[in-house]
Amino acid sequence: DTNALTSSNGITDGSWGTVASDKKSVSFDVGDLVNLGNNALTDNVITFEVIAQSLGGQTAGAGDQLTNKAEFTADGVSESASSRVELTEPQLTIDKTAPSGAVRAGTTVTYTIKVDNPVGAHDAPAYDLVLTDLLDPSIDLVPTSVSVTGGTGVSIVTGNTTGDTSLNITVDALDVNDTLTITYQAVVNTTIEAGTTIDNTADLTFDSLPTDNAADERDYTISDDASVK
Repeated sequence: DTNALTSSNGITDGSWGTVASDKKSVSFDVGDLVNLGNNALTDNVITFEVIAQSLGGQTAGAGDQLTNKAEFTADGVSESASSRVELTEPQLTIDKTAPSGAVRAGTTVTYTIKVDNPVGAHDAPAYDLVLTDLLDPSIDLVPTSVSVTGGTGVSIVTGNTTGDTSLNITVDALDVNDTLTITYQAVVNTTIEAGTTIDNTADLTFDSLPTDNAADERDYTISDDASVK
């Protein structure tokens, strides 16, 4: 904001700073500044705004404090100030369950998968969720049995069509304090031997940004399994 000040280098409202090649700093060379000479303190202020982002691949996690330092230099003057922010990120949990106790051959089993985005001190929405669940060969998916509640932009890619052997469900976003619940049914093969353990794992991937930009976002993977016998 330079409404009340004149820059000899042509810096005006909306001017961009110079970003370093490593994208770790930005500088503004304003040259000489001349004020209006009206003795109004509010007219002797220049404001710089810098928007920064914690990129994917960084070691900082939820709750970590990130420090930004600004330095100002002029003829005979050098001042600095720092500010800290706390990092937020999605912290999803996944829980897959199946009926307890023994099941018989030919039995229909109902599986439930719950994905929570709990309220926390450093919570954040999750984006671009993809849940996959490859069924064990000992069970057959019941067509049209897959149902999903919660989340936004839900699409059942595979799972509700005859012949499908896996679930693939995509979700655009899961807000904080929202739960994604997925249920489906499968029939235990009649040829399975008694005492066989049937194990199934649900895998979930998601990221930290609504835009699909792999260079900037953080990627996450979680999973959980459930067994019947």
